[in-house]
Amino acid sequence: MGIVKLQNIILLIFISMLIAAQSFSQIKIGVALPLMKDSPGSPDKATGEQMLKGIKDALTEYEQGNESLKVQIIIEDTGKDPEKTIDALNKFGSDPSVVSVIGPVFSAELVNSAGAADFHKMPVISPTATVNFIAEKNPFVFQLNPTYDIRGRLMAKYAVDKLSMKRFIVLSEDTYGKLYADGFAEEIRSRSDSVLLTKYYQKDQYDLSNETGEIRKFLEENDRFIDFGNITATDLEKIRKIGITKEMSDSLIIKKYLVSIYRLPGGVRAEAMLSNGVTVSSYSDRSFNVIFGFADAIYIPIAGHDEISKVALALFKQRIGLPVLGTSDWNNDESLIGSKDVLPTVYIEADFYITEEQKSDVKNMSEQDTRNYFFGLGAMRLMLSEISKGNTSRIDLNESLESLKNYEAPYNKFTIVNRTNHNLQIMKFQKGRLEKVEDFVY
Repeated sequence: MGIVKLQNIILLIFISMLIAAQSFSQIKIGVALPLMKDSPGSPDKATGEQMLKGIKDALTEYEQGNESLKVQIIIEDTGKDPEKTIDALNKFGSDPSVVSVIGPVFSAELVNSAGAADFHKMPVISPTATVNFIAEKNPFVFQLNPTYDIRGRLMAKYAVDKLSMKRFIVLSEDTYGKLYADGFAEEIRSRSDSVLLTKYYQKDQYDLSNETGEIRKFLEENDRFIDFGNITATDLEKIRKIGITKEMSDSLIIKKYLVSIYRLPGGVRAEAMLSNGVTVSSYSDRSFNVIFGFADAIYIPIAGHDEISKVALALFKQRIGLPVLGTSDWNNDESLIGSKDVLPTVYIEADFYITEEQKSDVKNMSEQDTRNYFFGLGAMRLMLSEISKGNTSRIDLNESLESLKNYEAPYNKFTIVNRTNHNLQIMKFQKGRLEKVEDFVY
């Protein structure tokens, strides 16, 4: 081989390596966060700062194990201003080396800027926006936090499929909570099950006695019971043959319980009581100990965890006693434990759960700062994981994200359907203890 030919080959190899290195160095991720530089006293400033910290920590992790493929973040301050948000996305979109954007984080920002993602054919990934249907309707927008509609539908699916519930009452805050309640009710009805009664209250309404009183009245009028305070020997013999143990029936008799035929102990079904001719009673106000069961649970989407105490106390005063199905706003240890003596069992859909080991890593952060930090960390880890798989163009990255399944983020899993995460965690609060039950996908 001639010297000139060899030199040309070496030169071509060098040029190829240089081009590759340049393309690697030009991979950029835009970051659109409310850093509030023009409003330093804004409470939203901490949201942006903690998410940015999580994003930077994820990038540092990545750089320690990936020396060949370089990724750079470009940061823009949205100021929680829709116009600034659009400007930021257009700036990112005009730079072909920006393959995706993390942010914006607030629903109002995302609603007003979603069109920019499609215009530039650039994936825009919101870690936290929960507004309904934006990602579904915009082919380059992704929502890593499930929407209100999905949350309501997911809890309905879980209650029916996993808890074998069929009949529900809804007690909802009338603005924010209603966004969840509508999805829940639609999903229940689509499964031919029943929302028996819906009551709304205002967020700043302190006393819920009227709403819970109406729920109690509805149950009194519609439920049917076995009156263990006045049970005959014949009926007692029948129910023991059906499956209620002597120990259990004796305990119910001693305390003169009025027990719904839909919520009998030992899993005994109402149909068994009716088909065997056991005497069934209407509600009697002479009975203090009443177990209702005409509804299987009450779905209660609240507007914030500060509402837990007033809701719990209102339910307790009416002695309703039905299990509660709660939204992510119920996922607060302090508020739940503060009401543990008056709360029934609560099932919660949660968008955020970390282990005790993870908590120790951020022990000096507030609860909200911790959440925002992990939201940023999780979104950036996802982007870097996708880029590491070779998805280094906007189109490739978009297509890969659209088919994402069961991705393990540090605080939740991501299963993307119509560009929206459909995965949440189910938590259970019972006897003063909050624990994770399972991951669940709608």
